[in-house]
Amino acid sequence: MKFDCQPGYTINDQKTACIPEPGSAVPFPFLLTALLLCLLVLGSYLKDKHFTKVVTNIIALIGSLEIIMYLMMVIHSYVLEEYAAMVLSLIGLLALLATNILFTAYYRQQIVVKDQVFVKWIHFFPKTQTWLPILILLVNFKFSKMFYSGFYGLESTMARFGRHAQFFYLQRLTAYFSFVFCYCFIFVADIIILTRVKWGYQLSMLAIETLILQLVVVVLTIVEFRKGADALLNSQGEGFAMIKNKAPVRVMGFQDEDDHYDEGVPDIDEDTLIRSKIKTEQ
Repeated sequence: MKFDCQPGYTINDQKTACIPEPGSAVPFPFLLTALLLCLLVLGSYLKDKHFTKVVTNIIALIGSLEIIMYLMMVIHSYVLEEYAAMVLSLIGLLALLATNILFTAYYRQQIVVKDQVFVKWIHFFPKTQTWLPILILLVNFKFSKMFYSGFYGLESTMARFGRHAQFFYLQRLTAYFSFVFCYCFIFVADIIILTRVKWGYQLSMLAIETLILQLVVVVLTIVEFRKGADALLNSQGEGFAMIKNKAPVRVMGFQDEDDHYDEGVPDIDEDTLIRSKIKTEQ
């Protein structure tokens, strides 16, 4: 069968349909965006070295790009009739959304309900309490790392956990689930695209970008998890109420009479609550 393709289109390799010709692809937009996000993290580190968790912030911010990259891979693969890559990319996209739902459900059932220390901490940050779970559900579960990232020394990013091991378990569970059911399919789609799609298409650049950024996230996640739950999440004495003798402060009127939250910690009236940071000993 002979095809007369319109201007701007060319016959595909299978000689079955007209597809867009290679055009002026945007050169690696997601790699450039990721680089800018890393510079943002560098600014946080320079501003507040003591609290900024560099690896944690990079994972969270790069993760925010994944849903857009996967969606674009699905669309561009469909346009170029690379259906195998399209199906694999779609599976990866759906797996990411499923991981977001898994994290959100576990977070609400096991953290919000059972970790009273975390609940009392997040009470002071209503915007974090409202918007971060929405971003976790709709964009990427890796946004949950912002709870303890220390981003620019903001107290709303220095969560306090009573069950920090449980939150760490949730982090590992969803990360490994994503690696298996999301990243693996995207990696295979990348290989198919790089072997079948000519250079010059945006899809070929997307394949390179997802391949690189996913490898970066995997390596950084392994590095982060090797620190353990205590080092990452047990922020006793950091980012919450303090008094001059550097003892933690408990807010009066916020605990029940039979509440054992931080027993032995001196009380302070909520109106005079002081939030300060403890710098490491020189």
